Amino acid sequence: MKIFLFSLLGACCGFAVLLLAFPALSRLFVGPVVSDDEMNQNVLLFLVSAPLFSIAGALICGFYARHYLNKKRQL
Repeated sequence: MKIFLFSLLGACCGFAVLLLAFPALSRLFVGPVVSDDEMNQNVLLFLVSAPLFSIAGALICGFYARHYLNKKRQL
C-alpha cells in the first residue's frame, strides 16, 4: 500500500513537473504560436508528454519506495 501511495505521489509530481516545464518544451519543439497548426502541435505535445511524465514520476517514486522500505526492513 505504501508503494502505491508513493507511486501516486510520484505521478502527481511528474505531472506538476510537466506543467512547469511545458512552456519551455513548447518553445523548443513548436516555436511561437502564429496559427492554428502550432496550437494543434502544442495540444499533441501535451497529450503525448503528460502520460510520459506521469509514468516516469510514478516509476521513479515506486522504485525509491521499494528501496527505502527494503532498507528499512533490513535494519
